[in-house]
Amino acid sequence: MAFLMVIEINRASAVKQGYRANIDFVFDDGNKFKRHLLALHNSARSLPELSDFNVGSLEFKTASDVPALQGADIIAWAARRRKAGKDLKGIHAPLNELFDDCYADSPIPQDVLQQLAASFARAEAGLLDET
Repeated sequence: MAFLMVIEINRASAVKQGYRANIDFVFDDGNKFKRHLLALHNSARSLPELSDFNVGSLEFKTASDVPALQGADIIAWAARRRKAGKDLKGIHAPLNELFDDCYADSPIPQDVLQQLAASFARAEAGLLDET
């Protein structure tokens, strides 16, 4: 579900910023949901009705290969904390600067969620190629 949100939030942000190229994704190689991410990525790229989401490549790397993954972990932690109603204060206060008017936190449209869920179910059943 989180990856679906990432796709939607990136789409909405790209539209807002006038960005039209494909959006590539990099996840930590130790992600325990790797198989699910591959299936969802394949679904998002294969459905013609989702072509305007500009879903690019998907790679799995380590934080030592891609230091930005460490930054992504910090941003995710700060966002979860804010969603839980907890303040970012003290040494964490500067993280509040990340959440300006370019920060997108939009819900995924219900029809898109249903399309991706159906495609994901087919992938889980082995009806779609996961690579």
